[in-house]
Amino acid sequence: MVPTEPPREGRQPEGKPDTRLDPFVIHSIFPDASAVFTCRPSPLAEAKDTACIVLDTNALLVPYGSSAQTLSEIEATYRRLLKENRLAVPAHVAREFARNCVELCAAV
Repeated sequence: MVPTEPPREGRQPEGKPDTRLDPFVIHSIFPDASAVFTCRPSPLAEAKDTACIVLDTNALLVPYGSSAQTLSEIEATYRRLLKENRLAVPAHVAREFARNCVELCAAV
């Protein structure tokens, strides 16, 4: 998954209506308001083999305090998820990681 930036002011993707001007656009997105509260997530055992894994900054920093064995397990897991196209790192998380990684490496 690649993070995308929202369209800039005055520019809409081709063929898409400018919904920023429609105060009721949310009605077409969620026509049945009660359905918002009836979400039934899949059980973990069902979802774990197909779910997209989105990492946060803390997850990216964990390897810096891990043992060699844990580090190799993390690497194997990340490689498998990448190969399956199921690993995502939001742009903001990458930026936070870059900022925090410097401090963490200096302390080691």
